[in-house]
Amino acid sequence: MRKAPIRTILPEALLLLCLAGMIVRLLAASQTEESTLAGVRQGNYHLHVPLTSGVIYDCHMQPLSQSEQICCAVVNPTPEASALLFAKTVDPDTTAAGFQSRSPFLCRLTAPVQSSKDITVLNGTENRPGPLPAQHLLGYIQNGQAASGLERAYEPWLRSCSTAADITFTVDANGMLLAGGEQKQILSGAPGGGIVTTLDAEIQQIAEECLQSAAPHAGAVVVLRCGTGEIAACASSPVYDPVHLADALNREDAPFLNRALSAYSVGSVFKLVTASTALEHGSGKKFMYDCTGEISVKGKRFRCHKLAGHGLLDMQNALIQSCNPYFISLSRIVTPEMLHDTAEQLGFGTETEIADGLCGSAGYLPSAQELHIEAEKANFSFGQGKLLATPLQIAAMTACIADDGIYTAPYLVSGLTPDGTQL
Repeated sequence: MRKAPIRTILPEALLLLCLAGMIVRLLAASQTEESTLAGVRQGNYHLHVPLTSGVIYDCHMQPLSQSEQICCAVVNPTPEASALLFAKTVDPDTTAAGFQSRSPFLCRLTAPVQSSKDITVLNGTENRPGPLPAQHLLGYIQNGQAASGLERAYEPWLRSCSTAADITFTVDANGMLLAGGEQKQILSGAPGGGIVTTLDAEIQQIAEECLQSAAPHAGAVVVLRCGTGEIAACASSPVYDPVHLADALNREDAPFLNRALSAYSVGSVFKLVTASTALEHGSGKKFMYDCTGEISVKGKRFRCHKLAGHGLLDMQNALIQSCNPYFISLSRIVTPEMLHDTAEQLGFGTETEIADGLCGSAGYLPSAQELHIEAEKANFSFGQGKLLATPLQIAAMTACIADDGIYTAPYLVSGLTPDGTQL
């Protein structure tokens, strides 16, 4: 066979080499494009983990909420992580589903484990189930939103005092963790921040225990510090359980109602206002009255609880005996305007704001014009008739008398603390 000349083969070989080079360059370009597309499809998988909430403290900087430590883990679902977490999670079914998803997930631990490259352990707190001290004042959170009480009134501040961990993973387009992908962890917030109240946890507990032992169970207790207006205790019964809100809604005894801040008919404790009015205007100190068991006002008879009468009484003994006819008679020596103004100065007929957005009812204070009706004035003199007031208003009135006639408005919040150690 005749061989081709070398000069004929060389051009063909060069052409083949050029074609091969072009193919290699095209393949390289194709691979580079694939790498770029994969990089674009890569993203971040973000987990936000709440750790602690803002705290509501008593006057001694003791938390009013009963919290407990919790331990949770952010998990990269690898076989190694599965082996380490086996039988150590609160909800095994949810944990198993997390591993099957092949995406990073959060789980609650029954016991601490060692952090590793696939497990980030985080510690936090949560409130224990059951009613809290001063539950009606503290309020509750529903579906992550503050719904009532101090929780609602101070929600922005309490939320700012919460701590959390934000963890970011590098994942592919399917949400799967990339091998060697970077994990970033950012902790936000300072633990311990919250609200400092005037409540004394020990006094509050005593007040609530007294209500629980009383019959009937519906009622309220308010304890004020004379001279300052600080609310040392404010209890209402019955109380609701914030964990079982639906059950409380269906109860007939209205456990959501804060009876300490709600208005009711007053009764004989209001005789202190009538006595104060007479003393203030200099006409009651030596006032005497002979109680025969009843008194007539414009043809209407008002009976004493002692049908035989108490006999001759001065103001001190009239208060001790709680004699209605005495105070009806005493009210006759002062004007309706005097009675109304004294009651108004003692906080009756006005809302009592004890914290931002948290108020006691104004109740109802009859006008001076209404008190010009003699029967209405008679009823008013011993706390009956149209008069309505809250237990908080009654406590504030009593504290004023105990403090030599100086009225101080009640309040609940001393201030805010950034760290739980100082205001």
